[in-house]
Amino acid sequence: MQVRCISNQISKVSDRLQAYAFDQDEDGEIDITVDKIYDVYGVQENNLGRFYLVQTDELNSDMPWWMPAELYKVSDSSTPIGWVTKESKDSTGHNLTISSYPMYFDAEEDIEDSTERGYEVFEEMRRLNSEVK
Repeated sequence: MQVRCISNQISKVSDRLQAYAFDQDEDGEIDITVDKIYDVYGVQENNLGRFYLVQTDELNSDMPWWMPAELYKVSDSSTPIGWVTKESKDSTGHNLTISSYPMYFDAEEDIEDSTERGYEVFEEMRRLNSEVK
């Protein structure tokens, strides 16, 4: 799965999401490049909307981060072979659905915290993503 960036402006995401995810000025730019294609390593749906697990250009260039889908347009909608979908509740009781490789679910915090284990798991996810291209 791949997405193309259609905006890198914080003002293009919903007000609720701006308040939750971005501490920059509302007219600030996000660390992604318009018209650039990004590989997707997971899709998340929660009470704030849909997010793609992607790398950014600088801040999250080594490890992926959940980025608002409002900033992207799907350019290749094929679901990677091996992805699974898990549903749960987040810490506030809202529904949370994540689709990704099975190893993501055992290393979610490691990936978000960029631990050594997180890097190892993400490298495996990258390898799997590259096999389907």
